[in-house]
Amino acid sequence: MTPRPLFLCALFGTSLTALAAPPDQPLAALDHPIGFELSPLSPSATELPLPTPENTFVRELDDLSGRVPNLFVSSTGRHSLGDVYSMRGFTNGRLFTEPSVGVYVDGVPLGSAFTYAEPLYAIDHVDVFRSPQTTLFGLGSEGGLIDIQTRHADPREWHGEASGLYGDFRTVEHRIWLGGPLIEDKLTLELGGFAGTTQGFVDNTFLGGRRDDRDTRAGRAVLTWTPRNDWGITAGFEGTRSDDGASRLTGLGGDPFQVRSDEPGSLKLDNTREWLAIGKKFDGWEIRSTTAHQSWKVNPAVQDADLSPASAKPFFTELPENAESEFFANNPGDGEVLRLSLRQEVWSEELRIQSRGAADEPWWKAGLFFQSKGTTGENDREQRFTDFEPQVIPLAPTVFSFPGFPALGLPAFSFVDGNVAFRDFLRGIPYTDRTRFALHDETWATYVNAGRRWGGFALEGGVRLTYTRHRLERSDLTEDLAFPGLDGDSSDHAFDAALAQSERMAPGSAPGQPIDLFPATVKVTTRHRFSAEDDDVNFTPAVGLTFDLSKKFQLFAHSSYFVKPGGFNPLVSEDARSQYRREEIWATEAGVRAAAWDGRLQAQLTGYVNSIKDYQLDIGSSDYFITNAGRARSVGAEFELACRLLRHLDMSGAVGWNQTELTQILRGNQVPFVPTYTALVALDYRPLPGFSAHLECRVIGDTEYSVTIPEPVHQNAYGELNARVGYERSKFGIYLFGKNLSDTKRYTQQSYRGTGSTGEPRILGVMALVKF
Repeated sequence: MTPRPLFLCALFGTSLTALAAPPDQPLAALDHPIGFELSPLSPSATELPLPTPENTFVRELDDLSGRVPNLFVSSTGRHSLGDVYSMRGFTNGRLFTEPSVGVYVDGVPLGSAFTYAEPLYAIDHVDVFRSPQTTLFGLGSEGGLIDIQTRHADPREWHGEASGLYGDFRTVEHRIWLGGPLIEDKLTLELGGFAGTTQGFVDNTFLGGRRDDRDTRAGRAVLTWTPRNDWGITAGFEGTRSDDGASRLTGLGGDPFQVRSDEPGSLKLDNTREWLAIGKKFDGWEIRSTTAHQSWKVNPAVQDADLSPASAKPFFTELPENAESEFFANNPGDGEVLRLSLRQEVWSEELRIQSRGAADEPWWKAGLFFQSKGTTGENDREQRFTDFEPQVIPLAPTVFSFPGFPALGLPAFSFVDGNVAFRDFLRGIPYTDRTRFALHDETWATYVNAGRRWGGFALEGGVRLTYTRHRLERSDLTEDLAFPGLDGDSSDHAFDAALAQSERMAPGSAPGQPIDLFPATVKVTTRHRFSAEDDDVNFTPAVGLTFDLSKKFQLFAHSSYFVKPGGFNPLVSEDARSQYRREEIWATEAGVRAAAWDGRLQAQLTGYVNSIKDYQLDIGSSDYFITNAGRARSVGAEFELACRLLRHLDMSGAVGWNQTELTQILRGNQVPFVPTYTALVALDYRPLPGFSAHLECRVIGDTEYSVTIPEPVHQNAYGELNARVGYERSKFGIYLFGKNLSDTKRYTQQSYRGTGSTGEPRILGVMALVKF
């Protein structure tokens, strides 16, 4: 299938290039060449300048998706809860696993990926590192790392800016930043704030209105004390609070902006972060200590699992004519409801020591890192039951299992009796399932790297030693229906034909006749506790080199070994499936950088191969189950380009192609949550002083969302067009913008249950900015 969105973007960019005359002035937007200023150990990195709030297309972390080659965020639209960040084929589980793409904010590492819940405001720039990060940061990450740097106050005078945004669906956002000296050249204060609301865009046709509203408030305060030129002490606080409505899950087969649900849904989130950083400079080297604490909690997140005003549709047969509509009318409260409460506390300490020599001198960097992460939660699943008249349904002998289940350690399902029948299995077996857990993770690490340059050749190497420990305490309580005669609970669907004919199961039934299991059911309550502990030690090396063929042409290569620790599945009730093993990666990349026209044209081409052992696979189940899927291989290429086409016209682009394939278990399947490609083409035009225009096309390639069910859960490639025009002076600016002008309908995450998180429709709006 031809990737039409990518083709249109490439054609659009190429047609403008053909009209370009040779540039005649430096390109201010490219003051930092792509990758050139970065260490050979991380040559594949992109700096995204976000100095002012007029960038209306990057408002949250998931907006970075596709703006960097092979970076994709499979978003649920619920403040990172359940989001999957993928980079070069590496992914995190939707909950609980270690992140494959780590995040730092002003030197503070964040916790699990589901806690990346904060709007981007008061941002100076964002650096996105690709490839495993082993010896440059304390927080190790296999896919890459996002390093966010916020704005800093001027130590001599006060400055500030405020902006307001209004768009479709009653979207309103306000941002403010203010910074300046409390004591000139000694003590500065920075204050930032964000407030945003939106009505939502998913219509609930059962309850009426749009229930996916969003309301977020955030604020930050930072004090910086510089008692002397060689000393710096920073103390900061940041907090976010959200009070949201329903999730944006809708059925895959119908209108992506409509849902028929009897549960309004909600999400209440609180996130705070405090940190203290102390730095000292010496002759030729410097030292910095960063201590941080993060508290994140959701209490609760409520969701209608079946997205209907009743339990699931008949599993084996349809109801008689008109019975379903009558059931909906008389039983509006029936259905499965999920209530998830989570809390995570993170303490971290990172001590870095590094050289401060000239570029042609040997350099080195070393660090110590500690992180303690405690996650507690409660997950309630409730399905109510309606008492229908008995309905007996003869079944043909059937045995089935999902592909790959035995190899992944998952049970196969079978129905082997041709005459077993069910009454009201039509609407789902009623149950209440409650899981409470406490998961504690500790990471201790030390890392060092060093390098030296000889003329046009540079060599750098490093090592990392990591110790991790994981502990899980879990308790399960289940209230369910049991069927007398079955040697197991109601979730055991393996029926024996001889047992089905016994008087114990169906008194008085004749052989060969359908039997009714339900009249003799009883309600049972089961309790189960589980605890386990696991630790791991690993040693990971890395080496990189660069070679300058000329002042404007450079080759680079980099190779590293990385271990992503194993862990536990805290919501899985089966003890045997509660733990998964560590994942091991050999990552190798090589590429070329080039610059021309006095820096007005810059490009980078990178190719990579990742060999993966015991890939940690999220199979997409409702209990967020992670399992090891054996060996996998990731192969890809990335191309980045930035140039000045005309005196007032700039173009930038980034294309990434990735093929991450399971090569052992489920051999030949593409890994879920990883697009086959990402692409971005952007044009910036400034014809007159003060006037500006920005046009971009962003494309996400074909993406699989599950590999373990007969029917694939698949999102076709899609593209979206964004545009912004504005007028700005030194003290104010006004901008008109349009997001997803193509009104592309797509799902940013899908599940095996036939539901998906729908992406935003077309949004038009205006934003005003005042500087003071």
